[in-house]
Amino acid sequence: MSLDAESEHIREVYAHYGLAMYLAQNLERELAMLLAVIGKGKMSTAWDYDAALAESFQSTFGALVTRFGEVAASDYQE
Repeated sequence: MSLDAESEHIREVYAHYGLAMYLAQNLERELAMLLAVIGKGKMSTAWDYDAALAESFQSTFGALVTRFGEVAASDYQE
């Protein structure tokens, strides 16, 4: 079955939007995992890591970026 030009265009827009959202959510999740590892210094137990990860997953992307900027600025000043 062939779609008309408008339907094809709408399908492409939704496909690009879906891909963009997928990539954005992956970036947010990876940033949360990174901060759970480096954001608190040394972890002593698996429970500490789990707690830090749960805290990071509850944060918004903007909060994660701000926290990453603070960690990067303090840890890598040189």
